[in-house]
Amino acid sequence: MRRQLPRFSAAVIAGLCLVSGPLQAAKISDVSNTKHNFSATVKPVLASGERTASATSESQICAFCHTPHGATDE
Repeated sequence: MRRQLPRFSAAVIAGLCLVSGPLQAAKISDVSNTKHNFSATVKPVLASGERTASATSESQICAFCHTPHGATDE
C-alpha cells in the first residue's frame, strides 16, 4: 500500500496537467488604448473613467514597465 500512494499521486498530478492545458493571457495587439498606457501623448478611453496617473512628457508607452531600474538615457 505504501508504494501505491506515490504512484497514485503522480498519476493524479499528470492527469490534472493534461486536463488543464496551457493557460495564456488574452493577446492584445495594441496597448495604446488600455489601462497600461501611462504616456503623455495618448489618453486611453477607459470604461472606469479617467485615470489618475500619467506621465508629463514621456511618449513611449512601453517605457514604464520595460525599462530596467537604474537605466540611463544615453
